[in-house]
Amino acid sequence: MEQITSKPFVYHNRDSLDEAFQCLAEFRDNGLLCDVLLCVENREIPAHRVILAASSPYFKAMFLGNLSESKQHRVALYEIDASAIEMLVEFVYTGVLKIEKCNVHSLLYASAVLQFEKVRKACCEFLLRALNIYNCLGIRSLAETLSCHELFATAHQFVVDHFGDVAKHDEFLKQPFESLKCLLDSRFLNASSEDEVFSGVLKWLNFSPVKRRTFASSLINQCCLMKISPDFLRRILRDSIVEASCECRKLILKALETVQSTNLQDVYEFPGISHRSLRTGHEVMLAIGGESDGMTLDSCQCFNPKCNSWTWEISGRCGDPMPLANINDGRTFMGVTSSGHHTYVVGGHSSWNILDSLEHYEWPGNKWCHLSPLHMERMGASAVLLDAHPVVLGGYNRTSGYLSSVEMYDPLIDNWTLVSSMRSRRSYLGAVAIGKTVYAIGGFGGECGNLSNDWLMSVEKLDSQSGEWLSVTTMSQPRAYFGAVQKEGVVYVIGGYNQSWLNTAERFDPREGRWYNIPAMKSPRSSAGASVLGNNLFIAGGFNGMRNLNTVECFDTRAGKWMDAPSMQNTRYGMALTTLQI
Repeated sequence: MEQITSKPFVYHNRDSLDEAFQCLAEFRDNGLLCDVLLCVENREIPAHRVILAASSPYFKAMFLGNLSESKQHRVALYEIDASAIEMLVEFVYTGVLKIEKCNVHSLLYASAVLQFEKVRKACCEFLLRALNIYNCLGIRSLAETLSCHELFATAHQFVVDHFGDVAKHDEFLKQPFESLKCLLDSRFLNASSEDEVFSGVLKWLNFSPVKRRTFASSLINQCCLMKISPDFLRRILRDSIVEASCECRKLILKALETVQSTNLQDVYEFPGISHRSLRTGHEVMLAIGGESDGMTLDSCQCFNPKCNSWTWEISGRCGDPMPLANINDGRTFMGVTSSGHHTYVVGGHSSWNILDSLEHYEWPGNKWCHLSPLHMERMGASAVLLDAHPVVLGGYNRTSGYLSSVEMYDPLIDNWTLVSSMRSRRSYLGAVAIGKTVYAIGGFGGECGNLSNDWLMSVEKLDSQSGEWLSVTTMSQPRAYFGAVQKEGVVYVIGGYNQSWLNTAERFDPREGRWYNIPAMKSPRSSAGASVLGNNLFIAGGFNGMRNLNTVECFDTRAGKWMDAPSMQNTRYGMALTTLQI
């Protein structure tokens, strides 16, 4: 062989690690060269010590130290879910792990105990994305137990930022004393008033009065009694737990005496006078999409009640105004639903197509992003939020015509699921959610199995516990293309079309099972947007039979009358209107 004079050549096999681990995974699957069995519950999980030690400081210390397990073939693990261990072992060989809401808690616990740090972080990220007013306290508690400090801090801040809403749900009542005490220690709570904070404390105490009455004086001491209204303090005195405690009664009576005192020194010397500041939730309305002058809009406008005007900008409590982001896909006749800082827009009609897309807006990000699409295109559908899950009802598409089907979105896994269909096919309907019940109202379509279509006055409700749709009392007249909202457990339907443009409005109280007429709007309108802001119902834009509108009316539910509100910057027909907390 002639002398080789070429320079050294370094060969890199970029696939070598993947190939080696693929081979090791096959060895494990076939029980080859496995030198340890992890015994969990009633399962035996084979593995290679070197792989476990390289993946986890816990196993590295176990197998390389002087522990008895370093010499044992069978290693017992206690108080950890066997399925979670199996998934973690599979992960170290394949690098693939499917985190779901059904396994995230057990995976987080197992990864925290066994020190699989990347899996622990992935589980925390999954839970961070899933935070809502229904689960934030549970996630906060889990994070504290497992010393997931970043997750705990974020969940705790979420509870503080949404205290008023969180206090309305069962998880708040089930939290332990230490958790509630920690919340009340916060210098800032987002509640409408200290009355609301104290009301939450009383609900917590009365959820299990025998066990919790011993905590009453401690919790009352943490409330800012000087910021509670005298009327509410008098009502507190009649609470059974307060009545039974001399110390509690003394605190409340002293607060009542002081808050009514004209002596400023008494007021400022009372304990807790400056303990906490409340950040009342600042709500705005967003007008989204629609059609104007023959053009499908992707623009959004913001109505700020503090300024009493519509603008193309949005700003939070401390930030400078910024341009309000446009939706990605301009659309008309979409479904919209919001909760807190989150808004979802789904389906609708673009310039040429019926859409199946879902977009999500979150403040303070001020950005719209696409999420998983629906199972089918839908225009004229309606959307509600049920237990933090967007639900889309009915609509129309060119393949199936008028739809009775219903889809529910799971934010944890970014996936839509078909749920129980309505009894009737409905498009351009109204829908609201009250507690765990969804109401589908009016629209255009017909009963399933009946091929004829008409303007509907029928109403049905979905009981989310049984999954069954039931007929309820019909409206006084058929209507489609109308606004539907709920306020304080009462349904309101406004305007619409049934071969005539309507200015009429009705309300339905589920407790009475009856519809009542309420005063008519000043102007008829169909295809408008409707939402609730403060004590008022707002209806914006639409079409009055002659032209598209930019006008807005609001209905004061206490006074029972309609008033003009500031007009939008441009006309919008087939728009969405929703309320957002910033």
